[in-house]
Amino acid sequence: MYRSSILVVFSLFVAGCSDSKSPDSNMPETAEAPNPFFVESTLPYGLPHFDLIRDEHFVAAFEHGMAEHMSEIDAIASSSDAASFDNTVVAMERAGQLLTQTRRVFANLTSTHTNDALKIIQTEMAPRFSAHNDSIRLNPQLFTKLAGLYETRDTLNLN
Repeated sequence: MYRSSILVVFSLFVAGCSDSKSPDSNMPETAEAPNPFFVESTLPYGLPHFDLIRDEHFVAAFEHGMAEHMSEIDAIASSSDAASFDNTVVAMERAGQLLTQTRRVFANLTSTHTNDALKIIQTEMAPRFSAHNDSIRLNPQLFTKLAGLYETRDTLNLN
């Protein structure tokens, strides 16, 4: 009995040491595994699971991230609330978390560990990122809110 218990514990220990998947991940290494950018990280500081990220995950995460970001920016721009630093500038800074995280990981990999597939994605996404950023910077409603805040900056008690 004692010997079989030791074998069971040892077997579980060896299985737990396997590097076939991240130790705190329940996602199997299969084609059906969810895109790691769409799953909240359980790692310290919310760091991404680099071991689960594949080249093919980036475009979907970029597309979803840009759509999500634009939705958040449109909500800020079209809000009927009076513009304040918090509901405009701070909200803009917090918008687009998925896009920001995906772009940081992508930039890290293309700067340190690139490959032909990442270079193709980089070339295809560059004009799309520019168009996305232009649509935010050239949004007339958003500009009006930001211009109003700029005009009243001396009364906002900002330091």
